[in-house]
Amino acid sequence: MRDTRKLKLCDIPLCFLFEGLFFSLTNFISMLSDVYYLVRSKTDGNYLIARPDAETSGYLLLFQENFDALSYLNTHAAEVANRFAVESIARTQLGNLLKRWGFNGVGIVTDPLLPKVEFLQHN
Repeated sequence: MRDTRKLKLCDIPLCFLFEGLFFSLTNFISMLSDVYYLVRSKTDGNYLIARPDAETSGYLLLFQENFDALSYLNTHAAEVANRFAVESIARTQLGNLLKRWGFNGVGIVTDPLLPKVEFLQHN
């Protein structure tokens, strides 16, 4: 059962996708961080994305802390972690980045070790 609710964040229309997950207000507020961290390839400049199906352009993975991004790389891609860099981005710049690269939305990594990701779709 999928519950879809509209949200407007920083003039970016977003859509919450709930897959049996309950968002508490505390979790939601923490997702509204002023700065996020991205993982980007040093060789070709592409961002680390999640692609739930091959037909989508993917969801840009965002981390709430620099060390979360590094933990994700070291846990899930230790052998190639040195090929990636962690960059910061202001929340206000996300909309332009999503449009420029054509991403479907963002995936906020809430637990880099499992990993656990909350997906927000950009409309």
